[in-house]
Amino acid sequence: MMKKFGITLVLFTLFAGILSAQNVGSMTSSGYNLGRQEQAELLYPVKIWGEVVRPGIYDVPLTSDIIGIISYAGGPTNMAKLTNVRVLRNERTTEGEEILVTVDIEKYIETGDKELLPVIRPGDTIMIPPKFMKQVTDVLGTFSAILSIVNVFAVTSWYLSRP
Repeated sequence: MMKKFGITLVLFTLFAGILSAQNVGSMTSSGYNLGRQEQAELLYPVKIWGEVVRPGIYDVPLTSDIIGIISYAGGPTNMAKLTNVRVLRNERTTEGEEILVTVDIEKYIETGDKELLPVIRPGDTIMIPPKFMKQVTDVLGTFSAILSIVNVFAVTSWYLSRP
């Protein structure tokens, strides 16, 4: 009886250790937690669209820069044009016009100059456009689908018109 209880206790301890080890690195709304203690951080919403792995609205820490926010969204895709990233401000000029800031992230990566990165504000929208080749392949894919449909109709009409 004591032997079974001891084995059960050892197995329970091992199982609890495995479960707690799997819990480290849980995903939060603003990225990976990596086992840090939960702390009260000021978060604000930012929208990220375009060529990122997971576009959407993210609640990011107040200290986040544009590189960190793109990382929260899974990073840029292979088809992202990082020389023309646009940040649309949630505010307007005194004339009522929208404020649009263009960022060259590739230049930042080459130089490391933090002055090239704008401050991201609550409610901003980050848009990462596709490279030209993505647009070409999208058009060619659509054209290919249309040609396939035309081909089906042509082959069908040929079979139906045979004697």
